[in-house]
Amino acid sequence: MLRRLAAFLLLAGLALTGCAKPYAIPDVRLLGYADNEGFAGLADYLATGGMHVVWVHGMCTHDSGWAEDRYAALRAQLPADMAWHKTVRDGGRVISFEGTTATARVTVDYLIWSDFTTAAKDRLAAADPNDGPHPIRAGINRSLRTMLLNDCLADAVAYVGRALPGEPPTVGDAIRVWMRSTVCASLGGTLLGAQCDFPAAPPDRPTVLVAESLGSKLLFDAVRSLWDRADDAREAELGDRLAAVQTVVLISNQLPLLDLAAAEAPPRPGGGPPAPPAESGVNEFLGLLVDARSSPARGGGAPFAPPPPLQVVTFSDPNDLLSYRLTPESLGVSGVRVASVLVSNAPTYFGALERPDTAHCGYEWNEYVIGTILRGYRGTPLSVPIPNPSRSCSDGE
Repeated sequence: MLRRLAAFLLLAGLALTGCAKPYAIPDVRLLGYADNEGFAGLADYLATGGMHVVWVHGMCTHDSGWAEDRYAALRAQLPADMAWHKTVRDGGRVISFEGTTATARVTVDYLIWSDFTTAAKDRLAAADPNDGPHPIRAGINRSLRTMLLNDCLADAVAYVGRALPGEPPTVGDAIRVWMRSTVCASLGGTLLGAQCDFPAAPPDRPTVLVAESLGSKLLFDAVRSLWDRADDAREAELGDRLAAVQTVVLISNQLPLLDLAAAEAPPRPGGGPPAPPAESGVNEFLGLLVDARSSPARGGGAPFAPPPPLQVVTFSDPNDLLSYRLTPESLGVSGVRVASVLVSNAPTYFGALERPDTAHCGYEWNEYVIGTILRGYRGTPLSVPIPNPSRSCSDGE
């Protein structure tokens, strides 16, 4: 009896010591910041008269509940007397919340593109049934395949697809067209043909861009596409809007991986020197924002916009197989401050395994991720309660 009790206590102790979160308290690493300097969160922008936030979800199925959950967490950190108004546009693909006080105005546009890939993923699921006698698949493997591959990675594969000239548009083409139009509208413009047209007045508030996972690729591609298609006059107007971007938040940054789709092929042996590596999407995008902020005010400019550097805040669980950090070696853009926030979204078992699905989708219910986005960082990571967190990867990322 005593030996059984001792064995039970030993196993219990191993279970307790073997299950831990290395970054239960986030490790915040600052690049380009002065000593003892932190960074602002969304709630801090009230002191400047408010803000405009454009927030894009990542891979995996998402719906209006994703926007409602993030709005509930944000609202809880802003003044209780702020009056809110909700607007739903484009069949539910854009959900906007606007809050006002006597001195500040906050607008948050949540962009929901998930339904573009629903039909394609339904076909994929039909080709990979989990029921019936064959194939026999282990339970955990079945869950990971159903969620991580068939629901999540399928979004990335669908997005990078492009139609050849003369062929019908792909799902990826449809997403890119919609994102270009929607981002133009979120920046205060109207898409006229291929160009984004803006009113004469410059933006009146700072802008914050928040992108989760694959959403960063969609957002960056849309902005670069608008810039590349703009004539000189509209480029100046778009430059004013991009100069208003104060902070870029990247949650589970996948751009280094996704940029491989646009990497240049190496030359054949004996065919001359190798071509320089293609500029990464994140470097090109951040360089565009830095140039806009560094240029003289155009069309009146944004009077609130401080000079560079631009602020970039990234969140990564080191055990998230789909997340890549921005490092000094990978970021070749000057005039940018980078705050790299390392978190643990789920327990690590015996130092050997953190569930890949929860490591990637657990940012959604990580109180420190949401807390840092909303409250910023000034030497101590901050957490905030998340109203009604789903804690289920099947409900989105």
